Amino acid sequence: MEPSSKSRYVSRATHGEQVGLQPGVVMGAKTWTFLLQGDAVAAQKLVDQQLNAVEKVSFRVLSLPGFGCPLFLSFLDGEKLFSKDAPEMGFSADQECSFWIPLLYRNNDGFLGWEFAFWMPYVIVDTAVAMATGYEVWGFFKEIGKIHIPRGTQGPTNWGADAMLFQSLNPETKGDVERLVTVSKESDLRQSQKGRFSLRPMLSLFLRKLARLAKTRPVFGDNTASPPLESWITFVNLILKGKQVPLVNLKQFRDVEDPDLACYQALIHSTITIQKVHQSYVMKDDFTLSIGRAASHPIVHDLGLKGQQSNVIAAFYSKMDFEVDPGRELK
Repeated sequence: MEPSSKSRYVSRATHGEQVGLQPGVVMGAKTWTFLLQGDAVAAQKLVDQQLNAVEKVSFRVLSLPGFGCPLFLSFLDGEKLFSKDAPEMGFSADQECSFWIPLLYRNNDGFLGWEFAFWMPYVIVDTAVAMATGYEVWGFFKEIGKIHIPRGTQGPTNWGADAMLFQSLNPETKGDVERLVTVSKESDLRQSQKGRFSLRPMLSLFLRKLARLAKTRPVFGDNTASPPLESWITFVNLILKGKQVPLVNLKQFRDVEDPDLACYQALIHSTITIQKVHQSYVMKDDFTLSIGRAASHPIVHDLGLKGQQSNVIAAFYSKMDFEVDPGRELK
């Protein structure tokens, strides 16, 4: 759709508006990121169903030979979420739980090469503002739930996300808000810190972890590595140089007359731009992931996890400020 044909947005900013203006800003964002092992075939099937169904762009899961698909699960606890261009509207806290699939994509005309991006097939948030803004502006698959973040440092530690789950898909099933995702560890959270790092050493450790999984030696800027690992090197360099994390989403709205049609549908590219990293470190790898059973949320099947319970391969903590920039349609 050309800019000249677009209608002006009718704001409800002083009448209970729930959709914020982009770019969005999150200040004081504590993030816990957990590296998981998924199945590339299962993840690709999900990508084909959701993203490749729109035939303008081709997406393929970025896997590691002999390992599968490196997946990420993140918990976010943000102190302030607000619109950069409308600070007078105030702010809210922001808590989210997201699964991330690494992808390579390119336009189907073949003129451009493969590019790196993340896609989040499951995102649970705890406020209407975060859900409505994320979905309506960028197309994030966000749903309302409840996020559990550990507050103390002593005793067993658990991160969790509750969502509206349907145990079976039939007219007689009542949906209930239940636990969907849990990451747990038996020891104190204060014992999990391996050391404090700036962003570059932490990303370097992460890259070496992937290299061990892929049985390949990475070097920053190395063009001789295997294609999957080379893509990760490119991604890490992108974060280090531009402090940007690229994202893709399918943004669509169901047609009011025909439920099988979309009145708007587009593949959206956007970026998270890291403004400042306050703290970062690697955590000890004795975490366990548990996924609740629900026909409405077949996460284990969709991502190819080893089961309802699986081990976390690596864990990272950071506290940062970041922006989610205005996006663009992929054509």
